[in-house]
Amino acid sequence: PPRPNPPGKKKPQDKPPQKPKATAHASPAAAASPAVAASPAAASPAAASSAPALSGAVAAMAAEPAAPPPKKWFPGQKDDAPPNKGNKTVPVGAPDCLSGKTFVVTGTQDSLEREEVEALIKRYGGRVTGSVSGKTSYLMRGIDCSTGSPIESSKVNKAIGLKTKIIDEDGLFDMLRKTAPQPEPEPQPQPAPEPKPRQPPAAPASGGASGAAGGSTVGAP
Repeated sequence: PPRPNPPGKKKPQDKPPQKPKATAHASPAAAASPAVAASPAAASPAAASSAPALSGAVAAMAAEPAAPPPKKWFPGQKDDAPPNKGNKTVPVGAPDCLSGKTFVVTGTQDSLEREEVEALIKRYGGRVTGSVSGKTSYLMRGIDCSTGSPIESSKVNKAIGLKTKIIDEDGLFDMLRKTAPQPEPEPQPQPAPEPKPRQPPAAPASGGASGAAGGSTVGAP
């Protein structure tokens, strides 16, 4: 038989079962609610107005020409600039007129930088390599800027040994001219005539007045 509780003590009661705590998982309805999900209509007017300006700036940056690549170092390189840079007109050639031809560029050219020469050759379908070999079509030989004479180098000696054609900048220009008609040169503006210096006004003659006065004095009785 159950024992009676001693006086002064309460009967222990069973604890109610604890409810499981709610997890912090977002429901699909809450995730898709307009208050939580960002919509294009919720964007501020300032952000919407800045979008065309940003797209215009990006388009302007894309339209700008790319900067030329840095110069490549090569053995015996000198920092001499082309002596006639900007003084020659680069001729126009027919499309792919240099296709199938391989060039090697060495030394300082007369009016174009090395990067400009390589870009010109590639524009018309030519190929540029760094060393002379049996597959080289032309060696483009540079000049000595102090004397203007063609340079001597190991590439030149190798090209002579392989019987590779050696040209200079003018030789490349002649190859391009022969493939396409050249545009008419733009007329040079004539210098304005120099203004003639203004001559000072002539001083009034004072001899006539004095002569007239003297004649009246002599003729008086």
